[in-house]
Amino acid sequence: MPDYLSVADFKAERRIEHSEEDARISRLLDSAEQRIGDPENGILRRPVIRQEFSENFDSFEDVELAHPDGATISGLTYESAGVSASVTATYTLEDGRLRLAYGETWPASVERVSVTYDAGWSAEDVPEALKDIGYFIAGQMYDNADTFDAERFRRVLAFMASGYRRAVI
Repeated sequence: MPDYLSVADFKAERRIEHSEEDARISRLLDSAEQRIGDPENGILRRPVIRQEFSENFDSFEDVELAHPDGATISGLTYESAGVSASVTATYTLEDGRLRLAYGETWPASVERVSVTYDAGWSAEDVPEALKDIGYFIAGQMYDNADTFDAERFRRVLAFMASGYRRAVI
């Protein structure tokens, strides 16, 4: 079942008035969402729908979240001398990096830092441009399953996603 693409919207755009293919359309929309928003292998290389991530780092200075866009930290712990503790220092998150408030210090002798965070949009807040990409992908699979031009498809998607795609270095 798609999270942010709608069978009804897809059908309205294509002027489909019957319901015989609703299950197929739903599968195509779900597939399109996965192709767009898989944080590791999707077109955008970032999550679209809000989801939770956990990452470990060697120190607080090493923290650089893999998916910083719209990230909010729900858990920040560290391990020191085999004991795990929560962070009590006041910090902010800027571009996926932790920044201490003035006068605060990180705990000393840290062996590991664990960060749990959410990143992505709520289904209601997914930008219309990303929905357009999803409808385009599903439409291509719906209309052109037998005569699919993969190279043209890649070029159009690259153009459509250019403002949202996260560079992977």
